[in-house]
Amino acid sequence: MRAKINQGLQYKQFANSGKAQEIITLKPNDRSVEQCQEKGLPTADLTLRLIRVELDNHEVEVLISRP
Repeated sequence: MRAKINQGLQYKQFANSGKAQEIITLKPNDRSVEQCQEKGLPTADLTLRLIRVELDNHEVEVLISRP
């Protein structure tokens, strides 16, 4: 999945770090936990792998996968 860099501080910081990849853990906030519980969805932390890709036009994209 491609991350929207302007919609997540962790994604933006990673994109600016120059690192090729990084493993992060996203923890749900109270509102997210509440919404998930209402819908019967899991509320566990998510461990994700971020991959930095520099395009030919020097734009940076961040891809997200499961480690």
